[in-house]
Amino acid sequence: SSHVGSRITQARGSRIFIIVLRRQTAPGNYGAAMDSGAEAQAPKKKEERQRTLRDESCCLGCANLRGLLSSSLKSIQDVKKEAEVENAKFANVTAFLFKVPLFSKLPRHEMPLLASAMTDHVYETGKVIIKQGDDGHEFFLIISGEAVVISNGEEVARLRKGDHFGEAALLANERRNATVQAASQMEVLRLTREEFTKLGLNEKLAFASRRRAVGPGGNDRKIVVKEPTSKTEDQVLLISEALRNNKYLSGVLDETKIKALTEVAWREAVASGEEIIVAGDIKADYFYIVEDGTFEIKVAGEEEGELISQVGDRCSFGELALLYLVPRAATITAMTAASVFVIDRGSFKRILMKATEERISGYVEVLSKVEVLAPLVQQEWLALAQ
Repeated sequence: SSHVGSRITQARGSRIFIIVLRRQTAPGNYGAAMDSGAEAQAPKKKEERQRTLRDESCCLGCANLRGLLSSSLKSIQDVKKEAEVENAKFANVTAFLFKVPLFSKLPRHEMPLLASAMTDHVYETGKVIIKQGDDGHEFFLIISGEAVVISNGEEVARLRKGDHFGEAALLANERRNATVQAASQMEVLRLTREEFTKLGLNEKLAFASRRRAVGPGGNDRKIVVKEPTSKTEDQVLLISEALRNNKYLSGVLDETKIKALTEVAWREAVASGEEIIVAGDIKADYFYIVEDGTFEIKVAGEEEGELISQVGDRCSFGELALLYLVPRAATITAMTAASVFVIDRGSFKRILMKATEERISGYVEVLSKVEVLAPLVQQEWLALAQ
């Protein structure tokens, strides 16, 4: 039999082949419609010519079929590769979002919805991403690179991996309160106002008020980072308890991160009357844990400041400005000679952003041995482990 024809149907990411093979009339019946006597008297050359034509037709049909299948199989492989790339990209974005403190209290089952709603964009050095005074329609989350925040012509902050901006205009329907410009090549995730509202992020996420700037920093100053202090078992226990008891960190800390934060902390003495944090300061670079001594906390707004509380050992403060890139909300003053453990902003954010890699690697190893999960690629195992 010879190939007569084929049809190809395409359906969402897959191709279905329908190969139609039809048996030709047998050589003995090829001239059934002709008079048998005339056929018997036909020249031998005519019969040979017909046989040759049939053979050539068969060979041509088979060649066409091989070419068609080869081309279609290559196309299937291309589609599969594209799907694997898209799956890997989606898995990486989802894994990144799980590490961002801002989304720590978002229900886990909603994280893939957020990842699918966001689009990836790259901005070159010097590109203005949002401009002060413009209408705001998008929210941004930095994957890599650095941005400078400019308000009224003055640099007021620097934003880096894991930082976000643009939500103020979406939350209050206001114009942009600052310009954000790429200080290096940047990769960001962008979310439109429509998706932002549809996902209910204005109600589900704790966006702090940014009254003075989009974030802390400014003037590209260098943060002083000291060598970690060696600690006794009692001091390690004190720091660990203070971190666990901090209500703003409860959703983002696990034992691995508590241990890492404890290790990088250094000890400093504070004189009586010294202001360790000043309300309204946008240079929020440190997080503090009280070892001993007493501190008073006064909220900005009143002429003398309103005293709201006093704190002592095993208490901590300063995390909100580091987590949400906002000015300091209160002034904190030592009422007695005191000592504190200090963690710098860079180490604080790096540790909070870092996944528990050893545990995740262990999960991936287990998942890779599960037979029903064998078709998954490495990035999908990683996302599942996360």
